[in-house]
Amino acid sequence: MKINGSLFRSMVVSAGNALENAKQKINDLNVFPVPDGDTGINMSMTLGNVSAEGREGETIGEVSREIASTALRSARGNSGVILSLFFRGVSRAFKDVSRADVSDIARAFTLGTEEAYKSVSNPTEGTILTVMRLSAEAAEKAAGKKLNPPTMEELFDKILSVARETLDKTPEMLPVLKQAGVVDSGGMGFVVVLEGMIAALHGKPVALAAARGEGTGSVFGKFKASSTPRISFTPTAPSASSVRAPSTRAREPAANSAVSCLRRATAPSSSTTRRSSNCTSTPPTPGKCFPRRSNTARFSP
Repeated sequence: MKINGSLFRSMVVSAGNALENAKQKINDLNVFPVPDGDTGINMSMTLGNVSAEGREGETIGEVSREIASTALRSARGNSGVILSLFFRGVSRAFKDVSRADVSDIARAFTLGTEEAYKSVSNPTEGTILTVMRLSAEAAEKAAGKKLNPPTMEELFDKILSVARETLDKTPEMLPVLKQAGVVDSGGMGFVVVLEGMIAALHGKPVALAAARGEGTGSVFGKFKASSTPRISFTPTAPSASSVRAPSTRAREPAANSAVSCLRRATAPSSSTTRRSSNCTSTPPTPGKCFPRRSNTARFSP
């Protein structure tokens, strides 16, 4: 099995819907780097504007480039910027690719992870970055098997399995998570993304809970790392009411500003009084960097 442009679009839209449905659950886990409870919202907004409408015969290279551009323009917060850059790396792996096989997918996860790491000056283990990296390594290892290579479904199942295992271990990597009794919120968001993509891969894309007349509020709040919940999805055919129209408000410079803010927010600094040319906070506060563009929402982790 190979993934064409149409299927990949469906997978990412399904991932965005899964994030929207689980955003409050992800928010409830948000204790690092700043406990401001918006990780789920930021990640949902980042993929929320990806259009479900494509054209006949589009390649995965074309679709992934469009998705990366939309995600970068829509990125909010540290977690949103990291997720958008992951998809930018994925699009680079799919350049000139018509349909992706398991080797292409493994390479896409590797390049996506590399792009995500570049956005953070001082990466911290036990976060979404760790979940991405170990998932990508598992994908490369599985796809590299000469004897009994995995099917596409088996490859994604392996990626998800490693992502879940890594997520459960994040409290052991990051003391603040262990103290709060939660797993990493960004890592949880990435697991939800994978679950949404896999649902579409199996022909059962995730629909927005609101379109099904269901609520999206938290049902478990902060949970123990040993009991990481699995997001369950109701197979529902995509409908017009579950498709969110692309936004035209944000522009590319805003995404670039978000990346620069993220790098400054995570970079160690000996002074808290220096003012950045792209930040409006005075003095600049780590994790609270606001791009000057008035039509762009603030960026916080």
